[in-house]
Amino acid sequence: MTFSYAACRIEVNNGEGPQPDPVRAFVWKLYANTGMRRMEGLQLLRKWVGSDGLKIVSTGEERTKSGQWREIPLTDGAREALEALPRSGPYVLLRMHPASLSRFAIKDAQRAGLDGSLHTLRHTYISHLVRAGVPLRTVQLYAGHAHITTTEGYAYLSPGQTPAPVLKLAI
Repeated sequence: MTFSYAACRIEVNNGEGPQPDPVRAFVWKLYANTGMRRMEGLQLLRKWVGSDGLKIVSTGEERTKSGQWREIPLTDGAREALEALPRSGPYVLLRMHPASLSRFAIKDAQRAGLDGSLHTLRHTYISHLVRAGVPLRTVQLYAGHAHITTTEGYAYLSPGQTPAPVLKLAI
């Protein structure tokens, strides 16, 4: 079992031993189903969440890593997480220090007997997009990568690595 799978569950290890905080399980599920960076999730306002997607907005105070805004489609998993998270105030997630959120992610991974971090959930999201055959340019847009070369680092995961014309070569 991977951290991304276990982190999104309210119960791990068949309910035996320490269990993740149920609210945090939905936080991890949101991150795993959107590929948001840590600060993007902490700065996400409810008004930026629509019926089909959520907007990652880059403002002066809440600048994204690339400085660009983007829209991420809402998966069923992201919808489930958003519906389960407590609704208080303008932000989707409870206010906390970024380092605390990262520590909680590591702690919950350890409770599940796994290695992983908050950033692991981002890698998982991007990897799943590539494995599903989503074009790399689209993956780049959803992930908010400023350069396509960053996204190309995941290309080895895409299905059908050998294009048919290559197999016809007879040099």
